[in-house]
Amino acid sequence: AACKRFKKQYRSIEKEFFRFDFHITDKVIEIATAWNDYCEHGKEILVNRGSIHCSRSGIQYLVEPLIRYFEKYTANNGWIADTNDWQVRCMEAFAHYSYHYSGGRLLVCDIQGRYRYNRYNTNKSRFELGDPAVCSTSRQYGPTDLGEKGIDSFFANHVCNEFCRNDWS
Repeated sequence: AACKRFKKQYRSIEKEFFRFDFHITDKVIEIATAWNDYCEHGKEILVNRGSIHCSRSGIQYLVEPLIRYFEKYTANNGWIADTNDWQVRCMEAFAHYSYHYSGGRLLVCDIQGRYRYNRYNTNKSRFELGDPAVCSTSRQYGPTDLGEKGIDSFFANHVCNEFCRNDWS
């Protein structure tokens, strides 16, 4: 597991941070669930959601499942990793899909995780993601929400690919 905690001098903001973290993750889970309903087998997305644990001394930790060998696919400033990699193109298309799913109000970004290949049943292969960000027109997704500038930056770098669909591109 991966654990996040605040230094003593910043603990006054931890409740707000954790609230934003869950708000973001829950929205991304909603969008990933919709994506999973139509994407081809083996391209589904599982988004890890953390939970808050408290130590005996009262220190709170956000505990998330550890994703070993993770890659960063996109950032919240419009950066997209090497598009020669099909996994990057698929996650780039997921970001594009999130924009259309939301009616142009938000974009899932800062996509990181890994593709878990199941050699015994390739239909059970999937992406496992954690710690995403969201840029929105309303700027309601915390300090990593760069608003319309973040959305515009993504589309300035995005080129539709084989995972983007005509009915939402």
